[in-house]
Amino acid sequence: MALSELVKAKSPVLLERQYLSSRIEAGALADTAIVAGLNENPGSILVVDIPVQVNSVVMPDNSTLILAAQVTHRASASGHMLIPGSACTILGLGDAGGLNGNASNNSTQWRAVSCVNKANVVLEDFFITNTKSAAAYFEGCTDTRTHKLRISNVVGTGEYAGGIYVTNCIRHKSSYNLIMDVNTNGIKFRADTLGLTYGCSSDHDTIYRAGFIGIANGKCQNHKVTNWYAVDCVDNGADMNGCYDAVFDGGTSLRCQDGMYIGENNIDLCSVRNSAAIDCKRAGIGSMGSLTNCTMLDNFIDRCGSGIYASGYVGLTIRGNIIRNSSKKTYTDNGTGMVKVSTGSGIDIQANLSAAYKTDIISNSFMSNAGYDVHWGVGTVADARMLDNDFVNTFGDGKVYLGSTFTNYQSKDNRGYRNEATIVLNLTGNGTTVVFPVNLPFTAANTNYTVESVVPDWTSTYRVLLVSQTTTGFLLEFGTAPPAGSTRRVVVRVTGLVQA
Repeated sequence: MALSELVKAKSPVLLERQYLSSRIEAGALADTAIVAGLNENPGSILVVDIPVQVNSVVMPDNSTLILAAQVTHRASASGHMLIPGSACTILGLGDAGGLNGNASNNSTQWRAVSCVNKANVVLEDFFITNTKSAAAYFEGCTDTRTHKLRISNVVGTGEYAGGIYVTNCIRHKSSYNLIMDVNTNGIKFRADTLGLTYGCSSDHDTIYRAGFIGIANGKCQNHKVTNWYAVDCVDNGADMNGCYDAVFDGGTSLRCQDGMYIGENNIDLCSVRNSAAIDCKRAGIGSMGSLTNCTMLDNFIDRCGSGIYASGYVGLTIRGNIIRNSSKKTYTDNGTGMVKVSTGSGIDIQANLSAAYKTDIISNSFMSNAGYDVHWGVGTVADARMLDNDFVNTFGDGKVYLGSTFTNYQSKDNRGYRNEATIVLNLTGNGTTVVFPVNLPFTAANTNYTVESVVPDWTSTYRVLLVSQTTTGFLLEFGTAPPAGSTRRVVVRVTGLVQA
C-alpha cells in the first residue's frame, strides 16, 4: 500500500510525541518507545520523526513503521536492528529516512532488517548503510517484498555481507532497488534444495561494485531476473546455477567478469535473453557444465573477453545474438585467482573440458572478433548445427575452428562464411609412411573445395593428391615421413566447402 493510502486509512503516531516513562529525545535509545508505539493501537502507524538509536526492535505482527529520520544501531548492540513480524511494513519518508548499522562500533555481523519465517512483509523506499551483515535478510518467508531500497557500504565478511539475501522463500519480489559497494553479492536468491525458493523475482534492480556477484541465483525454481543493471562487479553481473525454469531477461551487465553466467549443479530449462553484456573481462555469457535444455537468445555482446563460452551440456540453443569486438583480455579469474587471457572468440564451445551434445548455433551475427568467430574445441561434439549465421568483418584468428570430433554435424546457409574448416590431425609416424588421409568434418556437396594451407610441426614439404579429393576427404603426401614412434600435429585449413 502506498504511504498516502496508509496515512488516510490509519492515524499515524509520531515517536517524538510518545510520552512513556519520559519524553524521547533525538539520539536516545528508542527500542521501548518504538515497540510501545507499535503496540498502542494495533494496526496503526508509528512515524520515527527524529534521529534515534536502537539495540534490537521486534515489531509486532501487522504493524507499520515509517522512517522519516535516521535510525542508528547502538554501539556493541546485542541483536539485529529491526525484526519484523508477519504483515509488517517498513516505509521511508523522504531522503532522510533509513537505517545506519554503525558498523565501525559493532564487531558482530548484525543485519539491518532480519525477517525469518514470516509472511507479507514489505520494505520500501528507505536507505540502509554501514552494516556488517545483510542489509535485508529473508529466510523461510512467503510473499515478501523489497522495493526502492538504497543500500550501500555492507562491510562485513562471508556469505551474508551483501545487500538483499533471500533463502528458502516463496514469491519474494525485489524491484527498483539501488545497491552499491557491498562485500559479497548485491542480491542473492538461494535454496537448500531445489523447490524451496520458488516463484521469486528481481526487476529493475541496480548493482554497483558488488564484491562478488551482482545478482546471484542458486537452486531457484520458476524464477525471473529482469531489467537489471550490474556494473563493476568483481565476479559475474547475473549468475544462476542449479536452477530450474529460471530466466534472465532484459538486463545489462557492464565491466563484470562474465556479464551473465548460466550453468553447474544440474541446471535445467533456463534462459538468458534480450540482455546486454559490455566490456566484461572473461565473456558476455558463460556456462561451465551440467546444463540441459537451455537457451541464449537475442542478446547483445560487445567488447568482452569472448562472446559466449559453454561446455558440458545436453541441449543448448544459441540463437539471434549479436557478438562483436571480442578481444583477448588479460584478467584475474575470480574463482582461482590466476591471471588468464580470454580467447577473444565469438562463441567458444569448450569440448576440450567436457563433451557437448545437441548444440544449435543459429542466426547469430559475428563482427570484428579477435579470436575465432566460432571455436569448436578439441573434444566430443554430437548433434551440432550451425545455420543461417552472419560473419562480418572477420579480422582475428578466423571464422570457424573445427577442432572437435563431430558426430552428426550440420553447417549451411551461413552468410560471409563458405564453410571453412580448420582440421587438426595427430599423425602417428612409423618412419616410412608419407601419405595420410584427411577426413572432412561433414560430407560436402561437391569436391570444389580448396586446401588453403597445411602446417606440419616437423620440417617437410607436402602436396595434396587431387585425384583423391572426394566429398568426405582427401590425401596428403609429405616429402618426409614423421619419425617412427612419434605423434605429429598437422593443421589443415580448407575453404569453399558446401555441405551436402
